[in-house]
Amino acid sequence: MSDQRTAVRSTTRRSHDLPVAAALAVLAVGLAWGAVAWALDAADGAVRVSPGSTSYRTEFIDTGIQLPASVVAVVLVVVAGWFSWRVAGLGLAGVVAALWWGASVTVRRYEDSGWSDGLEVFAFVVPILAAVFGALGLAVLVAARGRR
Repeated sequence: MSDQRTAVRSTTRRSHDLPVAAALAVLAVGLAWGAVAWALDAADGAVRVSPGSTSYRTEFIDTGIQLPASVVAVVLVVVAGWFSWRVAGLGLAGVVAALWWGASVTVRRYEDSGWSDGLEVFAFVVPILAAVFGALGLAVLVAARGRR
């Protein structure tokens, strides 16, 4: 009898968890895409450091916008993993896709401007780390939830 109650309780809980996971995942993906678009728009480009100087500061994505939003988006995805790891996995893919797009645009901007020195490929560190830490967070949550 207890197995039957557990099965019913488990099924009921999952039916309520899916909308919560989906809402968190959609929020995370929307945040990531919106923040990357905003960060690309807000970037200064190549700016002379001081008048008459030959030194420039280059910014083709505003990391002050992109990085905090990326962290929040990954955390939201990991929290969604508590409710449904499958939905959270899709959310993580959407977040990483947004960050990858931002890195691609950043690299292209450096190349198009003539300021490319090869180091701009480090822009891809952000989406790679988001994928790694997001997947690790989901794995830890799935393992923790499975032990209950």
